[in-house]
Amino acid sequence: ARTNMTGDGASSQKLAPGYKQKDLLGIPWLLAFALRSDGWYLRQDIIWHKPNPMPESVRDRCTKAHEYIFLLSKSERYYFDSEAMQEPGVYPAGTKGAKGSAARAAVEGVNARPPEYKVYDGMRNKRSVWTVTTKPYKGAHFATFPPALIEPCILAGSRPGDIVLDPFMGSGTTAQ
Repeated sequence: ARTNMTGDGASSQKLAPGYKQKDLLGIPWLLAFALRSDGWYLRQDIIWHKPNPMPESVRDRCTKAHEYIFLLSKSERYYFDSEAMQEPGVYPAGTKGAKGSAARAAVEGVNARPPEYKVYDGMRNKRSVWTVTTKPYKGAHFATFPPALIEPCILAGSRPGDIVLDPFMGSGTTAQ
């Protein structure tokens, strides 16, 4: 949103049209909307919650502790293996949170939620807020993605043996 008008690296800057001083630009969303306009399907926004965010010296807003991950597809139908990225369930079968019956919960290995009558393995579909701590990196790159953030994306979006393209390779966390 800022453009340097002097061309010599001086601090004389002018705001781009439509932006005010201290405006949030929304660059991740602008990119997602631009890709959607270009034919991509914007299927989901996922919040990467960082319990240990980088400190900020700001005093007129909260410290940012999240980033966005977007699920985009080039076609309406696409490969997505939700079972490969399941997470442990919060509510065991038969509890109020699972909305099941106590009688069904007493049957070992059975989901308490009728009419499904399936074996409950304690796992559930991954939610859209992922709490993953940032990790230090010994290289020169300071904004790396932790492997625990990248792994579910690769598991759900590719089959074993597939080639995974990371156009923003950076330090190579995805390749690892």
